Amino acid sequence: MRHLPTLIGAAVLTAQALPAATFPTEWKYVQSVRVDRTGLLKLSVPLETLDAARPGLEDLRLYDDAGREIPFRLERPVQAQKVIQPAKRFQVTLGADSTSITLETGLEGAIDGLTLET
Repeated sequence: MRHLPTLIGAAVLTAQALPAATFPTEWKYVQSVRVDRTGLLKLSVPLETLDAARPGLEDLRLYDDAGREIPFRLERPVQAQKVIQPAKRFQVTLGADSTSITLETGLEGAIDGLTLET
């Protein structure tokens, strides 16, 4: 699954109340995004844009309503690293009708998952 990068720009995007700028005719895809304010903006790149863009997104351009190219920065979500390590402490207690496991990870903070191998 492709993650949605975040697009940060410092002006208004192509779709405003003013007439839209003209773009090079060789461009196969043009997508407008309506923005209600100026200044520093943060928005998710639409899936349609990601589907049409190159894998590295180097072909994305951002223009204001006057046709001026606007600098922007893409932020890509960073996936947390998986930490695989043995438990600091692992204790199993067998009961008459249950089994209890006490596990101390040795890690700070919460864990997302646990795999037990038998």
